[in-house]
Amino acid sequence: MTGSAGQKRVPTPYFTEQLFPLPPLPEQHRIVAKIDKLMGRCNELENLRGAAIAKQTELLNAVMAQV
Repeated sequence: MTGSAGQKRVPTPYFTEQLFPLPPLPEQHRIVAKIDKLMGRCNELENLRGAAIAKQTELLNAVMAQV
């Protein structure tokens, strides 16, 4: 279970011989839809954060120009 750089790794046969339980396909689709919705919200928040930082910089520059 150890690689050449001392990193632990799972042997390939483990994945070929093991059964991994998965939710039913409709549930998988529901999960993916929820994740997509949340990722969209994360993108919106990231854009809002960028706009807030830009506004903050703009206001700081305006104040500094008056000093």
